[in-house]
Amino acid sequence: MEQYNGYGARGGYVQLPVCDKTVTTELSGEFTLPDYQPEIKRLLKICASVLPASKYISEREAEFAGGIDYYVFYAGSDNKVYCAPLSSECKISVPVENERGETLSNMTGYASVTPDMISGRVASPRKLNIKCRLRTKAIIYGDMAIEDGFDSDDGSIQTLEGECEVSRAVMSVGEVLHLSDEMICDSRDDEIRVISADAKALVNEVATSQNMVNCRGELYLKMLLCHDSDSTPYTVMRKIPFSQAIETEGIQSGVGACVKGSVSEMNVNVEEHRIITDCALILECTA
Repeated sequence: MEQYNGYGARGGYVQLPVCDKTVTTELSGEFTLPDYQPEIKRLLKICASVLPASKYISEREAEFAGGIDYYVFYAGSDNKVYCAPLSSECKISVPVENERGETLSNMTGYASVTPDMISGRVASPRKLNIKCRLRTKAIIYGDMAIEDGFDSDDGSIQTLEGECEVSRAVMSVGEVLHLSDEMICDSRDDEIRVISADAKALVNEVATSQNMVNCRGELYLKMLLCHDSDSTPYTVMRKIPFSQAIETEGIQSGVGACVKGSVSEMNVNVEEHRIITDCALILECTA
């Protein structure tokens, strides 16, 4: 148990779970296709990806603000399949109910945000309305001070000795990782077109040291492609290895940790029968 000194007293503090709650947030908005995207003839599917959110946590409320990327698959006027990347901002509020009633400090926590339901409606050939419901599971912790009785009102002094095992949760976010990949296309003479690209991070090795979490993994890149001569889409999978040391204050070697990754940006270019992909990966750690 960590010790502290203040006002002549000597004691410690323990971290307590204050809130473990799941809330839903409804998002809606009207979007216009970029000028370089063909018009919509038929809406096929909408996928969503939630980016890591910034957080502000107080004793009464936790706020998580971030972005959400939509990937709109549709058939154009030429009956070919296209994907339009669109984005929006989201803000999620979670009330913190301290049922214990103690005075808490150093509030911290994290949230797992997942798209629960997505629907879309075409308003015009270049506009569509999107509704999305987000499900957020938030876990909040706070520090409770433990005094040792030196300031008791009756003037008596009691010495109590004992020990117990306690755990402490800490969270951290790594620096943005920039990853790239180059794929040689097949030897056809016609041009290749990238309909869409998606990437998921799989962290398969995590180790902790003094104030550091070291992790390794692979970014699984999935691309939907087609050729001009044959508009039938087909899928290509690629793997990009990555590693990072995430600074996490307050941990030591052997501490249990979990790391997850989110792709915040992706650019795909086709150059002379080569597909060049650049990704930005953000790793979040809970230890």
